[in-house]
Amino acid sequence: MDFKKIQKRLDELEAEIVSLKKEIFTYSKNQTDLEPKEAASTTFVSPSPTLETLPKKRSPEWELFLGGNFLGKLGLFSILLASVWFIKYAFDNRWVNESGRILIGLSIGFGVCITGLQLARKKFRILPESVLGTGFSIVYLSLFSGYYYYDLFSLSETFLYLSLLSIFSSGLAYWIRKEILYIFALIGSILSPVLISQGENSYQFLFGYLVFLNILLFLISRKIPWIVSSFFLLIANFALYHFWAIKNINQSGFIVPFSFINITYLLFAYGKVFFFPKLLQKNENSGGIFPQWNWIFYPIFLVLNSLSFGLMGYMQIEETYPKLSSHFILFGAILFSLWILISRKKSDFFYPSQLEIFEMIHLYLLLGFTFAALLNFSEGNWLTFAWIIFAGVISLLSSKFENTHLRYVSAGFWILALFKLYFFNPMDDVNRLFLLNERFALYVLSSLFLFGTYYIQKNKDSFWFHRGFIYMGIFTFILGTLIDVYHTVHNEHYRNLGYSYVLAFYAAVFLFIGFKYSFRSLRIAGFIVTAVLVGKFYFYDIWTMSKIVRIIAGFTLGTGFILVSLFYQKFKDKIINYQNTSGLLLLF
Repeated sequence: MDFKKIQKRLDELEAEIVSLKKEIFTYSKNQTDLEPKEAASTTFVSPSPTLETLPKKRSPEWELFLGGNFLGKLGLFSILLASVWFIKYAFDNRWVNESGRILIGLSIGFGVCITGLQLARKKFRILPESVLGTGFSIVYLSLFSGYYYYDLFSLSETFLYLSLLSIFSSGLAYWIRKEILYIFALIGSILSPVLISQGENSYQFLFGYLVFLNILLFLISRKIPWIVSSFFLLIANFALYHFWAIKNINQSGFIVPFSFINITYLLFAYGKVFFFPKLLQKNENSGGIFPQWNWIFYPIFLVLNSLSFGLMGYMQIEETYPKLSSHFILFGAILFSLWILISRKKSDFFYPSQLEIFEMIHLYLLLGFTFAALLNFSEGNWLTFAWIIFAGVISLLSSKFENTHLRYVSAGFWILALFKLYFFNPMDDVNRLFLLNERFALYVLSSLFLFGTYYIQKNKDSFWFHRGFIYMGIFTFILGTLIDVYHTVHNEHYRNLGYSYVLAFYAAVFLFIGFKYSFRSLRIAGFIVTAVLVGKFYFYDIWTMSKIVRIIAGFTLGTGFILVSLFYQKFKDKIINYQNTSGLLLLF
């Protein structure tokens, strides 16, 4: 009886399915018939406005972060903390002996690692690397405790175990593409020689081990663009070398640490030149930390790597061969120039923006290292001369090739060079012939470079910044002459009169050239010098000079002012027609 009811029910369901199929078929047929009619009617009837479909709102990122990331890591930390408390409680009550304690720690650590691997196989996105990092941390602590507290392992055994664990964890991080796990492994690898050290100066082993870690990261960087881990290792290289050098640099050899400095720099630089930019172009999921910030991390890393190389190398050579420290800095500058040439030959490795940033950074490093090398090579007036030459060449090149960035850099070098010339020139107390001495020659050389920088670019752009070069050149020229008057004329009153004649001479020269060749900058400079001269005469000279000097100054300067006034009258039309602003200013 039951079978008949079931059979009847199945027949009813089959009939309903057939009727539904017919309805679907007729509905789809009606739709296809209506479509051409609707298309034809669109030529006569304007389409009604349609509402755009709004994309479905994504769930808040903070909810995903708290639920899927933060809570998971907080739970792992709680488990790790509870495990430490439980193990400590068991140790305090002597439930297990020393070897049992280490075995428990190793078992827990490897158990957590296996759990992390299982999570990775199930395609969990965030938790696996945290779980694996926690497990490896427990294993590291267990091995170190067995060596340091219980003497269960010898020094060589402990280092071997820690090194193998570091290599295994690094390989695992590369396999599952998780940079955070590699950083966990890197921290353990770096701390291993530090924790097991007993204060001995095993610098051959230390630097050899660090070179091994750098080579390992270099091999990984050939396939994956990880840069945060490069920051960690770079900082570790510098910190370990610095702390080693504080105590042991004078008691150790030169070849091993200096080779370490050069090898690590070249590994980082080569990887970031030939591999990193090209890997970024592939846009693959590398598992890196903050990959969206790589465009910021990349130039910062280039600068830090070069500065670390320069500081460590200078420290090493200064302690061992101090006479060669300047040559090392110059070697660094040459190295940066080679990177620029190589990057231009291998431009297909870079995006255009990356290539520009790379060249600009190494150009600035090249200039900075060269400037520092000059500081070590020279001293006294020769250092002033070298800085002036260097700043002048850079400013001329910036004008020649219209490089705005280089122009700003050259301005910085000029500030340093002129500051030393004005305030720290060791020849200021030299008493020699007026204008025929090395002191005045440095001022003339500076002015010529500044004039040349302005002259090259004055017709190329209307950028206001380049006018500062000619005004600074004028100021330097006048200041050099006034300083020569100070050291040549010993009578106070005649020295004061000499200042006035120098100002009058330069005012006349600048005004004449400015009017003759329609040179607005020189006309303004001449007017300013004239104003200074007038102010000096009326507010200082007539109150301090002797009568004879005051009479001489009054006649000569008065005659000069009348000549200047006639000059204005003669070239009045030229001034007004040339540029109204300049004419009004000079007339005022």
